Amino acid sequence: MNPTDDLVWVDEAYDRDHASDGVSRYGAYLRSRGHLFDDDGAPLDAVSFACIAWQIACAPVMSPGFVQTADTIGRVRCRGSEEGPGEMVAELEARLGWPNWLRWSCLHGWWDWERSDLGGLTAPVADRRALLFSVRVQLPVSALGLPVPTTTEVDVAAANEAVHLLCRRINEVAGPALDVVRDSWREERR
Repeated sequence: MNPTDDLVWVDEAYDRDHASDGVSRYGAYLRSRGHLFDDDGAPLDAVSFACIAWQIACAPVMSPGFVQTADTIGRVRCRGSEEGPGEMVAELEARLGWPNWLRWSCLHGWWDWERSDLGGLTAPVADRRALLFSVRVQLPVSALGLPVPTTTEVDVAAANEAVHLLCRRINEVAGPALDVVRDSWREERR
């Protein structure tokens, strides 16, 4: 459950309470994928390290994920940028219900996003006609302050730090932008 209006957050309590090693589910997942943190015998750069730490923290690798998303947010992905080394990009999908100005009466028999048993928005079953609105958010994320690995060994604390920092930066930038989109989406059109 999201205690705030954040788009993404780390669920420390669930992670700790359901840890097979008694400490951290996320730490166990990281250690089981330790080979991903080895760049031919050298430590990863900060961006590659953070991207792998993020990927492991999210569903479908961890289910439920160490990183949780608001019910209107689909997959959130972090990757290195093609613009150059040390640059990072976050991409996410925000699911939007039908806008108020849409002529609902003309769309009889069409379905919108549905609320799943887990609380998120999901596409209706495949045999239904659906008109699903979403917006794709792409934003550069500063690599400043990301932990820089010094070894090829898995550093759980550094991975945890990277994931928390990415959550904070995604929320700070994408959150206000999506608020504006959602507010304008709900306005009545004449």
